[in-house]
Amino acid sequence: MANEAITRCRHIISSLEQDYEARLQSRAASGHTSSSSSSSSSHPSALGTVAKKKNGTLSSANTPLYGPATEDGPNPAVLEALTDAERRTTEEDARWMRRVLLDLDDMSDTICRVIDSAELCRNVHASADFRDAASNVCLQMSSYIHRLNANTLLYQLLEVYRTNPAVQGFLTAEENTVASLHQAEFEASGIHLPDEQRNEIVQLQERISNLTLSFGQVANNSPPMAVEVPRSAMSRLPKTFMLDDLPSGSSPDSVVLACDGERANAVLKWSQHAETRKQVFIASNMRAPENLEILDQLLRTRTELAKRLGYNSYASLVLRANVAKSPEVVQVFLTDLWRGLQRKAHAEMELLSEEKRKWEPNEPSAIYGWDRGFYTGVTKAKKHELNGATLAEYFSLGNVLDGLATVCDHVFGVKMRIVGAHATELWSSDVIKVEFSNEEEGVLGYCYLDLLRRDGKSNQAANFGIEFGRIERNDQFRLPRWAIICSFARPSLRRPTLLTHSDVETLFHEFGHSLHLLFSRTRFQHTSGTRCAVDLVETPSTLMEFFVWDPRILPLFAKHYKTGKPLPASMIRNLRASKNMFSAIDTQHQVLLSLLDQTFHHLYATKDHPKTASGNPETTVDMLRRLQNMYTTIPFEEHTHWHTHFSHLTTYAGSYYTYLFCRVFSTSLWYKYFQKDPLSREAGNKLRSELLRYGGSKDPQSILRTLVGAPSVKDFIRSMQEEIEVTENSEA
Repeated sequence: MANEAITRCRHIISSLEQDYEARLQSRAASGHTSSSSSSSSSHPSALGTVAKKKNGTLSSANTPLYGPATEDGPNPAVLEALTDAERRTTEEDARWMRRVLLDLDDMSDTICRVIDSAELCRNVHASADFRDAASNVCLQMSSYIHRLNANTLLYQLLEVYRTNPAVQGFLTAEENTVASLHQAEFEASGIHLPDEQRNEIVQLQERISNLTLSFGQVANNSPPMAVEVPRSAMSRLPKTFMLDDLPSGSSPDSVVLACDGERANAVLKWSQHAETRKQVFIASNMRAPENLEILDQLLRTRTELAKRLGYNSYASLVLRANVAKSPEVVQVFLTDLWRGLQRKAHAEMELLSEEKRKWEPNEPSAIYGWDRGFYTGVTKAKKHELNGATLAEYFSLGNVLDGLATVCDHVFGVKMRIVGAHATELWSSDVIKVEFSNEEEGVLGYCYLDLLRRDGKSNQAANFGIEFGRIERNDQFRLPRWAIICSFARPSLRRPTLLTHSDVETLFHEFGHSLHLLFSRTRFQHTSGTRCAVDLVETPSTLMEFFVWDPRILPLFAKHYKTGKPLPASMIRNLRASKNMFSAIDTQHQVLLSLLDQTFHHLYATKDHPKTASGNPETTVDMLRRLQNMYTTIPFEEHTHWHTHFSHLTTYAGSYYTYLFCRVFSTSLWYKYFQKDPLSREAGNKLRSELLRYGGSKDPQSILRTLVGAPSVKDFIRSMQEEIEVTENSEA
């Protein structure tokens, strides 16, 4: 599959090269000389007007002078500025540029269909051999991508866009966006550097790909530590935990617990035995120690890459294309948010300490990492009469999927139905294929749901694109295909898969990414669906989370798996009331994760790398300890290193803050468009037409301004305190 994709790309490149040479010869024979066919660019290996360095970073030589073409034709400002001869030349340049962009997109599409499928399979395939083979394909294709991004011929093909700004006025807005994206990607791969230095950039990128893959493999495959705990310490755990399946310890009164993510989280949430929780917390956060060294190498290599490209840090490199633009802007956003949380976070901690004193009167009332989940749960349950196990009985997996279908139907007019799938489409017998359609457009796309836990499968929820939709050259829309991955408990003979409310929120979140994939209508897969600015991509997903808290939505699908009775209004009120009870502590933790990511990618291995009190450079553990003790109310526990299985350090490198950034945006969206009526088709149409349809083809800041103006951190913090009151008033 990989070799076939590479062969096809080589054929496209060969065809483009031949046509480019013919174009140059034709221009020379006709005596044309223009900004797009200067003597400095008469050979594909010459870089002509390569962007010059400015203030240590690349600066595009192509400063936008004209707006894009309109539906009626070229931008009038361009036509007014050009002579007839210049117009004919520019029209020809624009036709050439359009052909180049479409061919580059065919290459991108060919590669992405292979690497996206391989990325999915290496995380979820039932066969270990298949997972290993998929990992090798990912490495092979990543290496090929790095070489393509350093290909001077391909960069030369974009010369018309760089050197003749009038071409912009003959290209659509999306074509201009794609051209500028390709240009930035080439320049971020060192296209401006001499051959030897450019090859070194490719080697650094390949090393980053290898280290990223290694980090993920160690995090996923590292065996969990086992601890022996009293059987009595597990008495409060839900029946779905299947305590009888655990091996006995050294005595009949104990069991041996493998502290993987799901089991550890269950104990930390439900066990009343503090010492057991502490054992499990420490054991589960000492996993994958090999990743300490891998992460150190990865961060150093990323910093070296950024420096070679003229940036002070890796975060500066990756943020240049985001809404935030710089690490300094992100730091201000995160610290402003952190300050706004302080008062509420301390009040929440006092509630937890008060509850802890009742359960452990002879112990310090300070809240530690192993206390947070348990005391948060019991405090919520006591104050709001919530029982998580009882609540889960209203959230069978089938009912929750019905809820997604109901929201999708009402808000977007789209039906969901399970359809048959060919055996070659599926990677496990757990997978089901879902078709999306509406009356006007017919079938819109296909989603593969892989929602149950199994050995060898990543336990992290995710949405994987398999084949992104795009409008083809014949104006036919190619249907998108994608997969939603979760790791919920498998059903038993006595009961179906039951979800916690947090699980329900997770599934709706991942479905939000599906909306981007489903409704994107771009001519280039390079800007299709979730291929957009990283600090915009989480907006649909965080917006979908609001639905699972709304008292008008929950009764539509939250029904008891035995009786079919809807979730009682009293339980909905209590669930709603509990939502923001510890929201400041929860958000504080997200701020910590974001600051950790920023510190790793903005300071690590730079001249500003922080020092310990003894003057030695801080390790990643030192940084984690300092940041956690500074920015959260829960102290760091020595000898732990939970960041060694925090996969977002590799996938969202320098951009993890986007979860919080997008939550601010989605909060504004919810209150403006959905608060009055969460099933509003008008609101759904607005979301589709002004956000989802563009994918990454429109400036994200323009999308923000059109929909909500300027999202406010203060509004986000206020929503934590006012959301219950607002919703209840809207019901009255």
